Amino acid sequence: MEKFSIRPAESDFDDAGFIVSAFDSTLAQLEAIGSREMWGSTPFSQKDGFAEETIKDVQTSDAYHSTAEGDALRIFIAEVRVETQEWQSGFETQLRYRVADEKGYSYLSVGAAFIKEEWIPGHLKSQFEVQGIREELEGKEGFVFLDVVVTDYRTSHRKGAGKALIQQAVDYGRSKRKKVLYLDAWSGNGRKLVG
Repeated sequence: MEKFSIRPAESDFDDAGFIVSAFDSTLAQLEAIGSREMWGSTPFSQKDGFAEETIKDVQTSDAYHSTAEGDALRIFIAEVRVETQEWQSGFETQLRYRVADEKGYSYLSVGAAFIKEEWIPGHLKSQFEVQGIREELEGKEGFVFLDVVVTDYRTSHRKGAGKALIQQAVDYGRSKRKKVLYLDAWSGNGRKLVG
């Protein structure tokens, strides 16, 4: 298993571009397992406003990380360390690499997580009539919501990144003295993504 480094998303590293590419990379896998209806077949990079919204989200996260003001959104990027010559020689050059460190390593972005404080997505609010959802969520404080975890299916280095990003969400919540981590998962296709 890869050893992951988790860092805050930054506009300077074009993390928004990586995130859009990672979303695009999931579509073939979802199709292969019969879960195309989760996100459809149109690449996210071709969906109106998606790239712009992702840029804005990274900027919002970056600002909140720096100032603790504004929307309480944090985006984290999972990376693996690779030898610089490995990718400079043409190995997986379509992927997102960050500049080498002083020891001659570079970092390959393999996943991202979006975490929001005291926030419930609209699709859950619209289901408040479902038994248990309203009682569990309405009026609650002291929680973080793991909105999105996405990994880059263009590289096998991603394996285990989802678990590392979920742990980051837990650790982030604890650092903010939050008591609960909420998330939801798409349950279509016989619950193959959540089973």
